[in-house]
Amino acid sequence: MKKEFVFKENSSNIENLYHYANYKFPALKSRLEYDEWGQFVMYKKNEDTTIFYYVRAVTGDLNYNVYKKVKTDFVAKIDKPIIQDFKTKVYSEESLKNIFDKILKPLN
Repeated sequence: MKKEFVFKENSSNIENLYHYANYKFPALKSRLEYDEWGQFVMYKKNEDTTIFYYVRAVTGDLNYNVYKKVKTDFVAKIDKPIIQDFKTKVYSEESLKNIFDKILKPLN
């Protein structure tokens, strides 16, 4: 039986996203990265595609960004806001799980 995921107390929403992604997708753990300052979670899908979930510093909104490799550089192909005021908003555990389940679908 799989152990139920529990969020750590005093963790930021973006840190919770990282830990939840590791829990949901243990096989992808080596391709997930968390910024120690709490600004982003990065997922390297393959050599040509990288996905970022990041908190915009000015607004605190959670954004979704996809970079694709074009020749030798990575170019942003998608950059859109997902959740307003994600940095400071307080969510219940159930709400966070529901949100994260929806936004982490590209990692499948």
